[in-house]
Amino acid sequence: MDTVHSKPAWWQRLNRALFPFMGPAQVGPYETEPLPPTGQKPCPLCGNPMDGHTFERSTDHRSTRMHCPTP
Repeated sequence: MDTVHSKPAWWQRLNRALFPFMGPAQVGPYETEPLPPTGQKPCPLCGNPMDGHTFERSTDHRSTRMHCPTP
């Protein structure tokens, strides 16, 4: 088992060679404010808010159906 770990893998050698130039991983902006919440998205079919729609879900193998409100 010692022979497996005696020689570093190729990606370890590559990381060791590139680390002085590229540095550690960039993990993200911790000092920025989070984005404000967005409003409710409109229905892609009729443009009305989604809370006015009804959804028909069945227990058999039929697809879920969405019913748009009548104008």
